Amino acid sequence: MHIKHRFFFFLSLILIAAGCTTTNVEDGSYYLDAVHRVADPGTFTDSPFQFMARGGVLEQSGDTLGAVKSGVSIDSLEKGQKFDAAVGLFRAQKTNGFADPNEIPIGRMAFELNNVPAQVGSATLNNNTLAWLPSGSAIGWDWSYGKADPNLFGSQDSMAFSYVDFGGETYKDTVRIAPGFGAIKYPDTISLSKGCIISYQHSVPNDSIGISLNFLTRSNSFIIRPDSGSIVLAPNELPAISDTRFTISFIRWNWSTRISPSGKKIGIYSSMETEPVYIPYKP
Repeated sequence: MHIKHRFFFFLSLILIAAGCTTTNVEDGSYYLDAVHRVADPGTFTDSPFQFMARGGVLEQSGDTLGAVKSGVSIDSLEKGQKFDAAVGLFRAQKTNGFADPNEIPIGRMAFELNNVPAQVGSATLNNNTLAWLPSGSAIGWDWSYGKADPNLFGSQDSMAFSYVDFGGETYKDTVRIAPGFGAIKYPDTISLSKGCIISYQHSVPNDSIGISLNFLTRSNSFIIRPDSGSIVLAPNELPAISDTRFTISFIRWNWSTRISPSGKKIGIYSSMETEPVYIPYKP
């Protein structure tokens, strides 16, 4: 599944769980909260940014979203707080640990003043100026700033963002983000009766990762595991012998907050997901 479709899958799951309310603005609509607007890929089916649904807090846009109760919703990140601005960076990597050239990184920022989407003088992420996306934009994401560009990938574990003239304030910061997994080692063959172990090079102690299991003949699943560098899958988590296709991918996310000198509260979300890998299996 291409990253933009996987992202749409993930984001749909989040929005279902969060129970977001939309408010009409002129000829479009937006999620009232800036954080939700950053995690929403928009309503345009041809949007190049729709993979964000995967990267947005959970991932996936179909059966996997049904497992949202085991994942993380936007509301649970916000914890009832009101945010004036939000920043999002969504990235993907290949099994060898390098950036996935087929999955262009996406950067997003959103602002609001008095509960209304606001424009700023400029919004920059990893030295890339993001474009203002008004209602009806051909690439979706109403009332926010966004861009897809390989140069947005930036450093492995940090990103820099800034804005100019947000209610008269200019601000910049560098924050920790969801890092890459490094090289990932899958077994050559999976034994359905014994389970399997998947290892990866870089773990984040005391964190969690999400694992997407995509099956052909039964519902996909999304499970949360400690970010330990090793993933153990039990036999009952693997496909039935009748499945002829079985892929595994996983995602790491990070959420942090900042308060600007003028008191503006900023929510910051990032994710790193891996390419889906098909693994042969035996009974």
